[in-house]
Amino acid sequence: MTPDGGTLFEPKETSLRIDKWLWHCRFFKSRSHAARFVANGKVRVNRRPVSKTATALKEGDILTFVHHDVVQVVQVRALGVRRGPPAEARQLYQDLSGADQIADTRRPLAPASQPMLNPAYGQSDILPVHTATG
Repeated sequence: MTPDGGTLFEPKETSLRIDKWLWHCRFFKSRSHAARFVANGKVRVNRRPVSKTATALKEGDILTFVHHDVVQVVQVRALGVRRGPPAEARQLYQDLSGADQIADTRRPLAPASQPMLNPAYGQSDILPVHTATG
């Protein structure tokens, strides 16, 4: 509960500036970075390009933008009233892009995670360790 009677996720206003909302959701480290990003026309709201930082967002709007070389498609679930911790910030939007579900195929497997097979023999190149007795 905030001092003015609202909750952290339900502000009294029905809209919020896009730069402020992106900052609340922790997509950017500062509000000025978010404002520059929007001003450069790198965000779409409901499929329409936006370049004004004062563009009003409301619940249900869908934002599309490229952030850290990943296409983000998020739906506004709540406007929020502050920039809280990351767990709180994730509750302000729903990720529709599925970016967190895509496997990172660029990262090779660790050498120890898969035995190396010698195709000529069909056996592992790893030789058994013999201990000397005697």
